[in-house]
Amino acid sequence: MAQVFISHSKDDNISQNFFDKLFRSVNHKAFWYSWEGPTPPHAETLIKAINNSASLFVVLSKSMEKPHTRSWIGYEVGIASALNKNVWVFEPENEFYNVPVPYVTGYFQFPKLLEKLKTYPFYNLVETAGTEINLLGKPQIRPGFIEFINLYNTRCSHKDCKASYYVEDKQKSITIKCPVCRRDHLIKYQSPNRE
Repeated sequence: MAQVFISHSKDDNISQNFFDKLFRSVNHKAFWYSWEGPTPPHAETLIKAINNSASLFVVLSKSMEKPHTRSWIGYEVGIASALNKNVWVFEPENEFYNVPVPYVTGYFQFPKLLEKLKTYPFYNLVETAGTEINLLGKPQIRPGFIEFINLYNTRCSHKDCKASYYVEDKQKSITIKCPVCRRDHLIKYQSPNRE
């Protein structure tokens, strides 16, 4: 069983309930630092917890826009990046929060309700925990993963960002908010077999 570190706001009970339900459908543990009884010194405890985790999920919410919380999120993502962990950013559908994430492996919008266990398409993301990534380019996801979730590797269109990350392939052209620079980024749908 792998552990996945959840970077979040302690005030976001809605997302906690959603992801707790998601994790109950797979053989992995969600590690919510705020609810695990963190002990000082926090820097050492965070480094150990993230190092012991296969990957990091950032769950964006309105309460994360607070400067104090944003600082902690940036620190946790920085640790994960230094430890070569996948960083998956989640944001509720049709919502946008001004919380830039400096390093991102993938960005997903999730519905506010999870009706059935093991049917939510991002359930397989947990299965990619601990895969190798290439910080200089496209993240390397183990073979077989693409069979479960259609992912599209994109690069932010803003010249002062150019972050590369995966998004869910909606099979249509869509505009998202880049999780790194938080500006509009158009993803143009092409063909199913594109790189």
